[in-house]
Amino acid sequence: MKNKESDYDELLKVIEYREDGNFYHKLGNKFREIGDKVGYINAIGYVFVNAGGKNFLAHRAAFYSHYGYLPECIDHINNNKADNRIENLRACTFSQNSHNAKLSKSNTTGVKGVCLHKKSGKYQVQVWSKNKNISGGIHSTIEEAEAVAIRLREELHGNFVNHG
Repeated sequence: MKNKESDYDELLKVIEYREDGNFYHKLGNKFREIGDKVGYINAIGYVFVNAGGKNFLAHRAAFYSHYGYLPECIDHINNNKADNRIENLRACTFSQNSHNAKLSKSNTTGVKGVCLHKKSGKYQVQVWSKNKNISGGIHSTIEEAEAVAIRLREELHGNFVNHG
């Protein structure tokens, strides 16, 4: 369930975002003090905050608190899903966010964008950009393939480049 901007306005009435990237209670009661830290980390590493029975992704709440709007997607620049400092968050498209992804656990070569071409036994370069698979050719060594993959990613992904 996606929260609306008005939901974030309500959230920010009871908790506040601070430059350390965390949220803190604005109101106290018998269970918490004003200034107590809010939030929990889920199984895949994202921080959630809760208010009024609704859960919010903390990075989206932080971005909204700072900029006053919610973009299509928000990227954690350093890939740490729990680091919600504003300098680590940037608006992006879903495609740009995928460019900043780490090396996939299913990668068998240890090099992002490079796989073994089974027919030839050589290394094939494939880099995704704007929902298209861009071929970087087939290379004799993994070092050659890696150099081509790096060059392609830098060319295609710009500021969102991540080599793994």
